[in-house]
Amino acid sequence: MYTGSQSDTDDDLITITSPAADNFTEDEPPTVPAHDTITAPQVPRADTPDLPLALRRSPRLAKTTAAARASKGSEQNIEADRLAGREWATDGPPTGLSATAYPEHLDDKAASLVDPTEHWVPKSYTKAMTRPDLWRAPMDKEIENLRAHKVWTLVDRPPNVKPMKNRWTYANKYDVNGILIGRKARLVAKGFTQVPGVDYIANSYASVVRYESLRMNLALAAAKDMAIWQIDYIGAYLNAPSHVPIIMEQVEGYEEKVGPGEVPKVARVTKALYGTMDGAFNWQTSLSARAMRTGNPPSRQHTRMT
Repeated sequence: MYTGSQSDTDDDLITITSPAADNFTEDEPPTVPAHDTITAPQVPRADTPDLPLALRRSPRLAKTTAAARASKGSEQNIEADRLAGREWATDGPPTGLSATAYPEHLDDKAASLVDPTEHWVPKSYTKAMTRPDLWRAPMDKEIENLRAHKVWTLVDRPPNVKPMKNRWTYANKYDVNGILIGRKARLVAKGFTQVPGVDYIANSYASVVRYESLRMNLALAAAKDMAIWQIDYIGAYLNAPSHVPIIMEQVEGYEEKVGPGEVPKVARVTKALYGTMDGAFNWQTSLSARAMRTGNPPSRQHTRMT
């Protein structure tokens, strides 16, 4: 404890007193009093009812019933029929069949007859051309369909224009039983390179039919005993004109070669090609206009229903 005052000078003696300093001698070290143990106050706990233990599922199997024990497939009945020589309870093959009816040694040879590329789907044109016998015909069919719909016309490449690119996509076609019945190739545009407001209309939203509306129409047709029929448009988007013509590179594998010194050719797309940003919008606009001409205006509550 400090015993000086504010009037003390540097020569005045400052005395510090403490229990440890009073008991200090040169021969023995100071003794430090032991700390008292502080016990935290105990908060009274409210009496809580004992909660029931969680139910556990017994690992033991339930005892079999009398009906199960009396059934033909019970363990004791199977053993009795096996000892009696009944065929169904024996482990051997049925009588009248040879054990060599299925030649297992032919498994390896039969497996080698399966073409591993039968269900293979290429990811690019380069990969597809490793098996032109499988994928050239579907590509030719797609090109014929595009030309029949007059999707584009070849023009000279305009200056200061970066043409939109395209790519091939491939898929296998299966029937309801999962059997391969054909192959399909489709040309799609890389629409993510289009500039909104320049290459397509910025507001190009296209709605789709709601399943609730579809189920409602099917229910009404079933209740009134009406016939239901549908139309499948082959290359639906290709039937709709594009609001903004697009300059696109020629299709890989089907380029038109130019002579030396001639301007390279590009495709001027005038139809709603798959992959374009406004393809669905153009198809919806064209389909709605055709429905109006045939006297089937779209519903006000659901624009995709007429």
